[in-house]
Amino acid sequence: MKLALFQPKPAFYVAIGVIALYSICLTFGFFWDDSVIIVKNAVIKNIQYIPDFFSLRYWQFFDPGSPGHYRPMRLLGFSMLHALFGPEPIVYHAWNLFLYCILSIFLLRFGTAIGLSPMASLAATVLFVVHPLHVEVVAWAKNSSELLATLFIILSWIYLLKYMNADLKVDQTKKRIFLMISLLLYSFSLMSKEIGVVFPVLLSVFIVLYKSELNLTEKIRIVLPYVLVSLCMVFFILLFLHPGMPGNPMVKQFPLEKSILLVPLTITVYIKLLCFPYPLNIDRSLDGPFSLDLMNFFIPLAFLVTLTIFHLFLAKKNKTLTFFSSG
Repeated sequence: MKLALFQPKPAFYVAIGVIALYSICLTFGFFWDDSVIIVKNAVIKNIQYIPDFFSLRYWQFFDPGSPGHYRPMRLLGFSMLHALFGPEPIVYHAWNLFLYCILSIFLLRFGTAIGLSPMASLAATVLFVVHPLHVEVVAWAKNSSELLATLFIILSWIYLLKYMNADLKVDQTKKRIFLMISLLLYSFSLMSKEIGVVFPVLLSVFIVLYKSELNLTEKIRIVLPYVLVSLCMVFFILLFLHPGMPGNPMVKQFPLEKSILLVPLTITVYIKLLCFPYPLNIDRSLDGPFSLDLMNFFIPLAFLVTLTIFHLFLAKKNKTLTFFSSG
């Protein structure tokens, strides 16, 4: 089955909708973290520093905005923007608007690629475009990292589907190229922001729901390369990046074992914001439990377990609804 990347007419409507909703962002200035990540960040103002964006030394000692993280793709975008268009805020807000527009168009294509009807895919994309939770990402200049990470995941997934759906007549070398492009795009996602690590989980859910014709070995063979890429990034950060950093309280707010206790609460808060996006603000700090706390650990954990059981039952009735609600 051949997968086209674009559907011109619906894509045009999606692009117009994004521009209509978010063009006001072009009038915004820089705000808060933008000052250190963009305005005062000297390295993005000279393209000769681009190779340094991928080095350990920069992220260990010089990065002003993301201590303990590795996000060279965002800096690469900022540097190219500065070189081509200058330092004005409208440049960076236009970049976010462009990324959100392209992301929405490819999300539309992704919907039909996994089997949704054109109308259902359009409806899902419209919901994505208008969701209030995305305002912060598009309107805040420094948040191109989230947009890039998500865009690269969608593109990676589309090329993986091209690999999986290619018929037997397709040259095997061409199939492998599809897979290599998919893995490369996924690595770009991880180098944009760490949220890319969720992709193997979503991919596993997708394969279980939609690829029942594959045996267990075939399913593992598809997911395993993405798990390995994720693990390589995690080990790179934990074994090479963090140990070489000077003491910075922003790198780890809690010891690892205590940070793990925050996971159920963090996921629950984001699910709540996804379903009921009020109140919205840019500071969503959580008061982490330092013990097995009832309200901050056991209740969120029970909620997530219940939600998982519900999705297992829902999968027997409606695979598409299960996939999108779990995603």
